[in-house]
Amino acid sequence: MKVSVITIVDNINYGTYLQAVATAKIINKLGYESEVINYVRPYISAKQTAYNYLENKSMSLLKRIMYAFFYFSLYPFMVWQVKRFLLRNANVTKRYKSFDELQNKPPKADVYLTGSDQVWNSVYNQGIDKAYFLGFVNAPKIAYAASVGLKSFSKGISSEIISLLSCYKSISVRESFGVEALNNIGIQDVCQVLDPTFLLEKPQWLLLANERIKVTEKYLLIYSVEVDRNDFILKEARKISKRMGLKIYWVCPTCKFKSSLKGVDRIFNFASVETFLNLMANADFVLASSFHGTAFAINFNKQFLSISPSAYNTRVLSLLKLCGLESRYVACSLMESDIDNLVSIDYDVVNAILNKERKKSLQFLSSALKDFTN
Repeated sequence: MKVSVITIVDNINYGTYLQAVATAKIINKLGYESEVINYVRPYISAKQTAYNYLENKSMSLLKRIMYAFFYFSLYPFMVWQVKRFLLRNANVTKRYKSFDELQNKPPKADVYLTGSDQVWNSVYNQGIDKAYFLGFVNAPKIAYAASVGLKSFSKGISSEIISLLSCYKSISVRESFGVEALNNIGIQDVCQVLDPTFLLEKPQWLLLANERIKVTEKYLLIYSVEVDRNDFILKEARKISKRMGLKIYWVCPTCKFKSSLKGVDRIFNFASVETFLNLMANADFVLASSFHGTAFAINFNKQFLSISPSAYNTRVLSLLKLCGLESRYVACSLMESDIDNLVSIDYDVVNAILNKERKKSLQFLSSALKDFTN
């Protein structure tokens, strides 16, 4: 049986491709053929990225122009640099550039699955993107770890979401808030499951990280998708590194300039997904302002702090609450971390929780797919 997966696979972000690969790998492990739909949102482009930098009022006009030109010029390369991890490790369809293209000639499969990431976040996706609701096919549909990203849906879109999801046989979401949001508009029997990256454990991820980085010193690793948080993140990093005697490394799929990151000892610019995995695996402490940065710190059993994202922070809060790690969350607008009194994470307890949730999550996916084989 062939399972066709639609999820976000068009941005410059490690978590995007790690979760897509994990979903494909787990489907294969369960005995099915997987295929990831190469859907590129029409509103995601080099032009739009450049425009976003020009509109970023936290930067000077000169810096905005420089960043806009830089990203506009290098955008295709930066996407390729991280997306090739997906192309190497999963079966991927041809490129679809719009919902209409999907509807006119959809990939053929026995079952269609909406995957993880912020596929059902109507703000992040600039409205309801029907591609992520599998509106282009009339066929068996399920959802695994779909992320709503919001605590609730606006009244204006609730009826359309209800209609689109009424065709799904089984629905699971990544966050507890997603369960509540769907329940509140009348969609019941929604299950919370783990992000698919947790369904592969550290040894399995390192098999996919075929790059090896030579590092002989102990370091704190920063991974952030929050440009506006850099000053606060650096302040925390310097405090922690001084306390623990660590160098500061920064890993980035795009490019950071050392002049604006004072105190950082080494920057890994245009880093591949494999580089991210290796640096995460060998870090002595992780400072993340990213859902998947936080997820991999936990999955790799690292001591860490998670800095609040500027938006959609329910994703991170839900994960930390599930693992009993709320104390590792820093809402930068409210407080700074107290590193001197930070208690070391007991990963025996955390791993017991994760193992229980892994079994539950795999059981959901296995049962959902088996429904179409009988």
